[in-house]
Amino acid sequence: MTLKDFLSLPFTSDFHLLNDIPDIGSIPVEYISILEPPVENFVRNNEIILSTALSVRDKPEELYDFIYGIHAAGAAAIVFAFPNDDFSKLNSQLPLFEKLRFPIISMSWDHLFSDVVENTLKEIWAVDNETQSYLESMQRELLNYYIQGKTLDDAAELLYKYLASDILILDTNHHILGKNRNLRTLSSANVPDARMENFGRIEIASSAHLYGYVLIDSATCAVTLHTSAGIQCISTPLTLWFDREWSITASKMKSKEDFVWKLAHHEYTSPQDALSKADLLGFKVDVSYACLVADISSGSSSDRNTDVYTSSSTFQSSTMIEEQVIFSAHEMGFAVMTALHKQRLIIFLETPENTLSSTLAEKYLDFFEQNIRQSTPTLRFLWGYDNLGRSIDSLYLGYKNAVTALRLCRDSHGTISRSCFQHSILPKAVSLLCANQEIVAMANSVLHELLAYDAEKNTDYLETLKIYIDTNYNISETARMMHLHRQSLLYRLEKLESLCNLSLKKHEDLFLLEICIMILKNQTSYT
Repeated sequence: MTLKDFLSLPFTSDFHLLNDIPDIGSIPVEYISILEPPVENFVRNNEIILSTALSVRDKPEELYDFIYGIHAAGAAAIVFAFPNDDFSKLNSQLPLFEKLRFPIISMSWDHLFSDVVENTLKEIWAVDNETQSYLESMQRELLNYYIQGKTLDDAAELLYKYLASDILILDTNHHILGKNRNLRTLSSANVPDARMENFGRIEIASSAHLYGYVLIDSATCAVTLHTSAGIQCISTPLTLWFDREWSITASKMKSKEDFVWKLAHHEYTSPQDALSKADLLGFKVDVSYACLVADISSGSSSDRNTDVYTSSSTFQSSTMIEEQVIFSAHEMGFAVMTALHKQRLIIFLETPENTLSSTLAEKYLDFFEQNIRQSTPTLRFLWGYDNLGRSIDSLYLGYKNAVTALRLCRDSHGTISRSCFQHSILPKAVSLLCANQEIVAMANSVLHELLAYDAEKNTDYLETLKIYIDTNYNISETARMMHLHRQSLLYRLEKLESLCNLSLKKHEDLFLLEICIMILKNQTSYT
């Protein structure tokens, strides 16, 4: 039932909307109750509130706070009953809540609240039961469509028939999987807007996995979809289509997965054998690939030992991960080969031959993790990768290096989530140094005066030193990044030398300072 329906009922004939609120036919009503100040947590979403506001109606500021609290709680409207039907005390409030598009309604003082509540609840139940029966009939037909092997386009057409609304069925990457034949207001061009909630959107999900969305033109929809039971009549049957598509996809992926797994573990008898099999499976054989390897867990970032495959949704998880691996690579314009076995994910990503491309690998991982979070936000990844482009017959070397880099992530106890083999020697060395308390104490003593001076004078000399090192000791670049005059920076560097009792002109002193900063960064007290 909508607010417009409520105001059209026989027992609300003495009710009047006091402020000008457009389209009250789009405001759903699910509950009704009686409430006097304070609001606290007693108001439900889409609820009509009946009140006399006895304790605040002569206090404009407190009356405003009362109405605003009800509005902020998501109520559908507030209905006031005042003695002698004198609502002049609301005159100052009406324009304020008109801007907020919140309805304020009057009713006769002689009208009993209990009668209004009783009759309204009867109407809500009658409307909801009728709507639910209608949606359950639609759900039965959707299930029959699935059993008959019909497509998601057919499902969208059925939804269109029942809801009188254009329908788009999307995957988590917002690719259109189904739509009704004669779209009136929605099209593929509207999908980016739909992401911004411009259209009604229902999630198709099961357990912790998001499969996709149903977009509905809420302006023309014949049914108000605001109850969870009604929404499930649409979303639950559609999960069956996604499961079926994933079954087909998984069977196609199986032979490709086996091939990639054998490549990684050097199980082919000859390079020509590997190239022939790759060509047969449709992989690009004339390009080079970098190897990325992940250990996958489910749960909090601190719980790295939880196997993602222990849940009942093993099949959906593995298929979704591999689909996102492929989607992310193709969106970036690269070929990819992938395999997933238990917690180990292997990715061979197209990269320029004999070229170190850690930037490409990092961009790809950022894009992949952004996409996978939309569908399965509980998954966590530890990454090791070898960023040297290699031919298909030597990819086992990249895999070996990537696993070595991954081991550094596992040994870091959560402080490192990605490691590149070509860059992993220095972090590993620093990690070993941090395990020696005597070395840590010596490193802290080198930076002690500097840290104390920053804390006492509220300066950023440590940051200056870090930027100076990061710019490869370039004074001009450091001055630019610090927004300092060159002479001001030179003064700072001299001060740094005196605080650390080291010379920035000596290579061994600079190297020592850089190591001390790395050790400091790895300590839990460093922020």
